[in-house]
Amino acid sequence: MKDKISVVFIDLDGCLVDWLNGIRKSLKLPESFYDKYKENPNLLSRKDVDELFGGKAAFEVIQQRRDYNFWMNLDLFPWANDLITLMQANFPVAFLTSPGACPVSGHAKIDWRNKHYHNIPIMLCREKYLAAAPGKVLIDDEDGQVRRFNEAGGLAIQWPNQFKLLNLSEGEQKAVLKGTVQKIKDYGKTL
Repeated sequence: MKDKISVVFIDLDGCLVDWLNGIRKSLKLPESFYDKYKENPNLLSRKDVDELFGGKAAFEVIQQRRDYNFWMNLDLFPWANDLITLMQANFPVAFLTSPGACPVSGHAKIDWRNKHYHNIPIMLCREKYLAAAPGKVLIDDEDGQVRRFNEAGGLAIQWPNQFKLLNLSEGEQKAVLKGTVQKIKDYGKTL
């Protein structure tokens, strides 16, 4: 079954690294900035993030202004290493991440990979569905990317937003990781 899954792509921002708090810190916003999402993680959506920062166009400008060090210094989530280790124990793994609107993010993300996980391949692509095919899996927190990848013939798994996972105990977080592996294995049985 392992060979039926050709690759598990893992997104970086929101799955492995704390991009939201990186933005908050870079703009010198208070720690309480995301409190309503910490209290009710179900409220968080991509549209909400855009609106928090003045709308989609304004947030694009904020993202474009992030420098190389912003991307290089994003904090890993507590579950990041466990997710990588568990996936690598079961499947071939690669990173699939969007360079987004920032002109330096692609270079910085490759350097980030070299620093943290130099043995894992990385692909930069805004339209992740282009990498979809039977036997290919995407773990991503952005619902639009998940929907399009599924529609294009792969399996995309919606990664819970960080506030949902951070509200869980370590044991509950590990259960989410193991459940993700099981979903992929079950998918592999259908191929």
